[in-house]
Amino acid sequence: MDHELMRDTMSADSKEKIEQLIAEQKVEEALALAEREDVRVLFDIGITYLQREEYDTAEKIFNRIVELVPDNVQAWLNKGAVLERLGKYKEEIACYDEVLRINPANAHAWLNKGVAFVHLGNFSEALFCLDKALDIAPHDADAWVHRGTTLQELGEFKEAVICFDEVIERDPDNVQAWLGKGMALGGLGEFDEALTCYDKVIKVNPGNVQVWVCKAAVLECLEKYDEALTCYDEVIKVNPTNAHAWYNRGRDLVELREYDEALICFDNATKLDPHYVEAWVNKGTVLAERGEYDKALTCFNKVIAINPHSAQAWLNKGMALEYLGKYDEAIKCYDEVLKITPRNGKAWYNKGLVLAGLEKYAEAVLCFDEVLKINPDNATVWLNKGTALECLEKYDEALFCFDEALKIDSDNDKAWYDKGITLKGLNKHYKALHCFNEAIKINPDNAKAWLGKAAVLECLENYDEAALCLDQAVKVDPHYAEAWYSKGLTLAEGGKFDEAFTCFDKMTEIDPDSALAWFNKGIVLDNLGKYEEAAFCYGEALKIDTTHPDVWYNKGRDLVELKKYEDALPYFDEAIKRDPYNVQAWISKGLALANLGKYDESIRRFDEAIKLDPDNAQAWYSKGVALTNLKKFKEAVKCFDMALKISPHYVNACYSKGVALTNLKKYREAIKCFDEILEVDPRHAETLYNKGKTLQKLGKYFEARTCFDEAAKIDPHLQGNE
Repeated sequence: MDHELMRDTMSADSKEKIEQLIAEQKVEEALALAEREDVRVLFDIGITYLQREEYDTAEKIFNRIVELVPDNVQAWLNKGAVLERLGKYKEEIACYDEVLRINPANAHAWLNKGVAFVHLGNFSEALFCLDKALDIAPHDADAWVHRGTTLQELGEFKEAVICFDEVIERDPDNVQAWLGKGMALGGLGEFDEALTCYDKVIKVNPGNVQVWVCKAAVLECLEKYDEALTCYDEVIKVNPTNAHAWYNRGRDLVELREYDEALICFDNATKLDPHYVEAWVNKGTVLAERGEYDKALTCFNKVIAINPHSAQAWLNKGMALEYLGKYDEAIKCYDEVLKITPRNGKAWYNKGLVLAGLEKYAEAVLCFDEVLKINPDNATVWLNKGTALECLEKYDEALFCFDEALKIDSDNDKAWYDKGITLKGLNKHYKALHCFNEAIKINPDNAKAWLGKAAVLECLENYDEAALCLDQAVKVDPHYAEAWYSKGLTLAEGGKFDEAFTCFDKMTEIDPDSALAWFNKGIVLDNLGKYEEAAFCYGEALKIDTTHPDVWYNKGRDLVELKKYEDALPYFDEAIKRDPYNVQAWISKGLALANLGKYDESIRRFDEAIKLDPDNAQAWYSKGVALTNLKKFKEAVKCFDMALKISPHYVNACYSKGVALTNLKKYREAIKCFDEILEVDPRHAETLYNKGKTLQKLGKYFEARTCFDEAAKIDPHLQGNE
């Protein structure tokens, strides 16, 4: 504020000599010379240095003056003015106390003392002093303005407006009064009236930077960001190096989602002030929003270099690292936040989420507990804690958490859904069904709730209604891969393979990186007899995930179906490598080798299968067929007998045994085998034909002819083969 300054005159030579001494840092000599001239000369020198903003020298001069003339009011006022510039407010107040000792009715001293108390944040003392000033000088505009400003600091906005109106009534063009009134009205939420005040100032003084900043702040409260930008443009026009204006302009552009321009503004702010923490933080936040996490990290690291104790910078850095998948580093950042602010709920929450994502559920629960200590009414945190506890199979504790979330927010469809999932895991199907119904009632577009309901209904064997729920899930969210998957499984289990294929096809379209989707699509195609397409699907699954033996096995099996026996072998090898106890893989590999004529090798694979599962009829049967091809008919018969002992109605084993016995010339035993088959299936053409051949060997030509004729009726290709 303006202080009344006392000046006097002295000879030009003396003044020049004194200034030369001061320039040479010979202040004491200069002061001594000034004193010899006249003490009033010291005033002139002191004010000169005050105006030059050389405050340390000015302070020394006024210290000497008040030593020489301790009852000189103007000397104390001038010393106070210097101390104000130096920010020595307590010493400044002591100067005004000296003035008031000399003259208790000095309005300037009361005013300046009040302003000093404002600087110290002692607003009640400030008001006392300003009221004293106004008692003495009731029309002092500065005193009224400062009183209004002080009341604003105390949140007394209505009283502040009265103060500014006192000034405006007498001086309608008083810029400071209009500015103060605008700020007070803003504090009252009377934004339109505040804007009117700022426009008054702009009309009087359009180059006033402060008014444009204040007007922008009000427009931001009204969410009129376009207009706020215009205000900052005016500030920048007056002062292009105003870093704060560039920063605030950038913030408004972020609100308008004009990220490219916002980044330019933040760049300008940080160029003008490389230590502008808020500008670096906001720049990093915008870059993170755009997915440019590495660049965002550079910004947050810059903030941390400037201020290692910036909790916000560490927090933002942690979030950027999360998005980059650097979870351990992210946790370290959240730990840094918690060192600085141990009760930072956001840091505890984020750390908990990362730990849960890393399947460290027990540690995650501890983090969520810390958040709930800070804010026990956060439904989302209760939900996340419940989910972590569910993963730890602590179902009762999980249910407690979901219930707490529902106490806080009974319309939280996610809480109802999560509770339903937990109850389903406990096989409390009817209670789970109630939860899913509540979730759907609150939010009919909750696809997960429809899927959960379908799963429960399937457990209750209500398949038709379950199917309707699955239809609803994919209707609500056509890109919900899990719903398409569940629908596909349900249809496949019902033998509706064409419809199931459509579902799995949709799933691979939505999530082409789902090995499970490709695998199930392959299974459906197998059931449709489309082995080539199925083999392709298993191939796609293996591109994504090579760890599952069933995928290797299924592709090998399809290659066998396509008669690509050599190609099938490596797939069975991979399946066996991953699961040496896969009996079916050993059998299938043996069959592929047998089809390649490698019967000895195939028998070794069947033996491996039998070693793993001695009661596997197919393994015994397949070994028997291989032995038959090696013309080891006796051994083959033993294998077929084992197969029939395990599975007495194994038609192929019985038939192959009959063929082997025929080759051993045990015709009557062979005919018994063929008759056993024909009792079950009188139209088994191959059996009729081979029975006829065997009867021929026994010389029973008439009976043989009857068999051949019956076989030919069933399968004309057998005509004339006798």
